[in-house]
Amino acid sequence: MMEKLFIAIIFIQGFFYNATAQKEIDSLKKYLPQLNGSERIDCLLKISFEYGHINNDSDNIFSPVNTDSAIWYASNALIQSKNINYYKGIANAYENLGEMAYSYNFHEAENYFRQATELYKRINDFKNLNWSYLWLGFYLMYECRFDEARLEFQKAFLIIN
Repeated sequence: MMEKLFIAIIFIQGFFYNATAQKEIDSLKKYLPQLNGSERIDCLLKISFEYGHINNDSDNIFSPVNTDSAIWYASNALIQSKNINYYKGIANAYENLGEMAYSYNFHEAENYFRQATELYKRINDFKNLNWSYLWLGFYLMYECRFDEARLEFQKAFLIIN
């Protein structure tokens, strides 16, 4: 009996979170045409992030819900960021694309995160640099490249200390 109740609670919680996330996406999409420059890019990246993390797991790259949409919005943000040399937007787009690449190509995910880490270092964005090192370490670990993964985890650890 308790197992069924627990499953029902998890299902209901996920349903409401998905509805809330979808409302956020719809709101961002409605606001998007009014934006230009880096504000527009940040909005595209937020939509990409929301599509990639739409279920109740805050870092659900292991079961992304709508990767095609997440990739589409991140790719558009990347193009627009490059057009105006918005390095934070470029780095965030690479990070979003890296997270989504998990579902189809570890090597591609690794490349995205390597590019993101270089840009985060360049603009001194240490919070996102830390996350990129962590994700890069996870992807290297999944590829059984444990020594390289350990080095990336150590870089992340050094940032937070």
